[in-house]
Amino acid sequence: MDKTSIGWTRGEDGSAGATWNPIRVWATDETGEELMLGWFCEKVSAECDGCYAEGLNLYRGNGLRYTRNDLVEFRVDEKMLLAPLRWQRSRKIFPCSMTDWMLRHYPDEWIFALLGVAILARQHTFQFLTKRSERQRNLLSKLAKLDGDLPVKKCVDAVFDLATSKESRRLLDRIGRKMTKQSGAISFPPANAWIGVSIGTESSLFRAAHLAATPAALRWWSVEPYIGIYTDHWRTVFRGHMRLGQCDWFVFGGESGGAARVCRLHDALLMISDCARFGVPFFFKQTGRFPVLENGETLTVTAKGEDPSEWPERFRIQEFPK
Repeated sequence: MDKTSIGWTRGEDGSAGATWNPIRVWATDETGEELMLGWFCEKVSAECDGCYAEGLNLYRGNGLRYTRNDLVEFRVDEKMLLAPLRWQRSRKIFPCSMTDWMLRHYPDEWIFALLGVAILARQHTFQFLTKRSERQRNLLSKLAKLDGDLPVKKCVDAVFDLATSKESRRLLDRIGRKMTKQSGAISFPPANAWIGVSIGTESSLFRAAHLAATPAALRWWSVEPYIGIYTDHWRTVFRGHMRLGQCDWFVFGGESGGAARVCRLHDALLMISDCARFGVPFFFKQTGRFPVLENGETLTVTAKGEDPSEWPERFRIQEFPK
């Protein structure tokens, strides 16, 4: 989609960001009958329990639930893969918003191709996010260890391998000619690829350590949906990473949906304080459906709690990295 309402994809001028889902599936059921095109992912932690993407896939995709499944055929939608190259207006883009760009089913070459599009579409910012932080660390480290411009070449070549139609090749050739006229070498990881992990519970803290060891121009944490309690241990770990400059952006949000869990807004205040102390930009996305204030009272909000006018002033912080 070339537009999304996700707050942290918004431009600083208020313009809408985009989601980008070039990897789709044709699924087969137990009888071998083919289901319609849609998406697929697998739930891997407590943050996934109320997955919004699963709900969308049930009603607008192929009807598959996001539970472990090996009877799924994945395909790369060639036209969608190259869509960011056609978008003229610069924007923030959330790749694989309906799945996870590090899903175990995806070949390494497909992931390289996603990075390749980011390299070719330098007018955009790509906000990569995963719950599979170990694979992300390993793959990006593997690429970064290659000599010279080999990481960039490997990623761009992966795009060419997947985009084989005449129309796609004409577009890629045009982009390639344009890039040769631009001065300066392309770095890896590319500066317009923000690499992030989801950390909504204390049991997911290991992802922060994986991210710290991941080559990236910008590292960010998505503490969404926040469904935990900000314990002393959790806070100490977060502060430690911040102190070492291992978090460049912090996104916070409560859970939405009918089965949403409570979001403790007092914890958000502690996180805001910690980010301010270490100079980490903080983005408060939403309160979630069931936000609880410091005094134990439930804050009344509409739907997901995305409207800042419904929040107490102290939560109206929506900063982006500079």
